[in-house]
Amino acid sequence: MNRKHSKSIEEMTLIDTVRQDAGLYTLRQAAMFARMPLNTLNYCHYGTRTNKPLRESEIPREEGKFITFLEFVEAVAIRSLRKERNITLLKIREAIDEAQNKYQIKHPFAQQTHRTVVVGRDIHILMNEDAIIGLTGDDKAQRSFKPFLEPYME
Repeated sequence: MNRKHSKSIEEMTLIDTVRQDAGLYTLRQAAMFARMPLNTLNYCHYGTRTNKPLRESEIPREEGKFITFLEFVEAVAIRSLRKERNITLLKIREAIDEAQNKYQIKHPFAQQTHRTVVVGRDIHILMNEDAIIGLTGDDKAQRSFKPFLEPYME
């Protein structure tokens, strides 16, 4: 296997992403398709002078402001969490950090290996058929039995 095909997505350059057809959007395109403000998407992936981003973009900033398909899917999920469930960016950041640091889930809102659910106003992750793990709030890091929380999940 040659070097360019053995890179993981987090090491991808802009050219690698295009060559591997991994999906690539400019920030402006992604904001338009996701129906969210460009400034919000920019904050999510690039932060501000005083705040770090919700998650680092997989495409290095010096190559331009682009996001991958998985990052786009996450942006749509974040928009839904904010608009439909009124969940703050602070709580979303907490969920992303917990998923990435504690459970090594790089894209908590865009993976097929688990499901992200909301219970009340907190974010949980369904890791397998029976266990739900809290990513935010009082249930953070707690494993809950799915049948008990299922009536409250969205």
